[in-house]
Amino acid sequence: MGVFSELSSLLEKLTFLHQQALKDEDREAISTICNEMRDLLRKNIDFEEVVDSLDDSIFITDSSGKVIYVNPAYEHNTGITPKDVLNRTVKDIVKEGKLFNRGAVQDVLKSGKKSFRLSTTYKTNPPRVGYAVGVPIYGDDGKLKLVVASSRPILTLTSLQEDYSRFL
Repeated sequence: MGVFSELSSLLEKLTFLHQQALKDEDREAISTICNEMRDLLRKNIDFEEVVDSLDDSIFITDSSGKVIYVNPAYEHNTGITPKDVLNRTVKDIVKEGKLFNRGAVQDVLKSGKKSFRLSTTYKTNPPRVGYAVGVPIYGDDGKLKLVVASSRPILTLTSLQEDYSRFL
C-alpha cells in the first residue's frame, strides 16, 4: 500500500473517531487533523509514485546508513537489485566491494552536508560510472533523519562535460 493510500485510510479512521468523540476539545483536535490531511490529499501528489517514475536513481538510507528505499530506475541504471541493498548499511556494502564504491551517502553521513561525487557500480560488465548527489534530511529536532542520494549514469566523458556545463 502506497503512502497516498495509507493517508486516505488514516483519514477515514480519524473521521470515524471524530464522530465518536465525546469531549469538544477531542472533536476539535480530530477535526483539525482531518482538515490538514484532506488538504494534503487534495494536492493529489503521491511522492512515491513520482519518485518511482523518475529516470534518475534514488537511494534512501536512514540516519545510520541502512538502505530503506531504492526506486526502479536504481536497478535499471546500476544493475543492482533492491534485494542486493535493502536493509543493509552502505558501510557494509562498500566494505564488501562487490556492488559499488564509496558514494555520496557516506560523505553525507560523515559531514552532515550535501555531497557530490562520482561513483562506480560493479554489477554490470563493464562497471558503470555515474555522478551522485547526496542530501541530508533533518527532523524537527535537528537530528539527521534520512540521506537521499540521486544519481545518473555517465555514458561518456563528453556527456559529463555537457552535464557539467549545465551546472555552471
